[in-house]
Amino acid sequence: MCGDGVNLISAGTAAADAYVSMSGTSMATPNVSGSVFLLQEYFAQKNSGNFMRAATLKGLVCHTAFDAGNIGPDYIYGWGLLNAAKAAQTITDIGVKSIISENTLAQGQTQTFNVIASGSGPLVATISWTDPAAAPGTVGVVDDPAIKLINDLDLRVNQGNTVFRPYILNPASPATAATTGDNIRDNIEQVYIANAVPGKSYTISVNHKGTLNSGSQAYSLIVTGVGGKVYCTSAAASMADSKITGVQLSNLNFTAASGCTSYTDNTNQTAVLEQGATYPLTVSLGSCGGNFNKIAKVFIDFNADGDFDDAGELVSTSAVINSNASFSTTFLVPLTVTADTYSLMRVVTTETSDPNAVTACGTYPKGETQD
Repeated sequence: MCGDGVNLISAGTAAADAYVSMSGTSMATPNVSGSVFLLQEYFAQKNSGNFMRAATLKGLVCHTAFDAGNIGPDYIYGWGLLNAAKAAQTITDIGVKSIISENTLAQGQTQTFNVIASGSGPLVATISWTDPAAAPGTVGVVDDPAIKLINDLDLRVNQGNTVFRPYILNPASPATAATTGDNIRDNIEQVYIANAVPGKSYTISVNHKGTLNSGSQAYSLIVTGVGGKVYCTSAAASMADSKITGVQLSNLNFTAASGCTSYTDNTNQTAVLEQGATYPLTVSLGSCGGNFNKIAKVFIDFNADGDFDDAGELVSTSAVINSNASFSTTFLVPLTVTADTYSLMRVVTTETSDPNAVTACGTYPKGETQD
């Protein structure tokens, strides 16, 4: 962990009311230690006077640190620069957008936690534990790469068939950026999912290798980017005829595959939008059968509350289209949109001549929905 220690003003020794500007670890150390104690005090205020475990505090400051150097942890900056404000916000958000949980893992046990991504930044999960003492290192050996971990806990996050693994570093190549894999060295592990899909369910699992010293291991779990709401479903009852053939918005340029389907999950693709900016949007409609009257609507959950019901979240409605054609419009991103937030855009086309028949949720006879 790094802390600001350059040209800081602190109490001096020249007089009872003296101050001095200094740099170095003599400034960085009290900055970090004082900040983390304030975090302990704030946590206690929120939790009936109870303080965090040491492992919880360590996990929290590593979890919320401002990344410096290579992405993820590295051998120069550690987990990054202390960000006390973000750590305090994580405490504030417990039970709403974050989790800080102190647990104990028994021998042979796997503990799971189901969460829903909120879109409030990436989904990040960190475990931290105080490992039993290992044997002392060899005298005279500097930076011994031998593994010292006694209780090797493992963190994984699953979404469907996809498994997300924690950061790992290679001591044989210390300048190399962190990758992901099976961490066998550290008593802190973190899984970072940059593009977690809001409204989707993720499963966090914690287990261990081998035999746990003393038969169990206390650990702490910190999670942010959660507390979301599952979106309503939308799909056609039939896969025949009308379909969405393309969507163009900002950096997103999607072209559908051949054939028809009632629902397409494109949540692996992201359009980057800015607050207060106006964007052109083009949606192309077609058919893999007969041509029938159809109308399309585009919804964006701007406030990321898990629905499309709020004012301004219906961003476009097409005219009645009876052929393979595109319609274009422009829309303004509200200034109230929170920066660094992921949300869902939904495009629905329904075979109808009545725009009121096209809604963000539910089942309709023929057409297609794309998220």
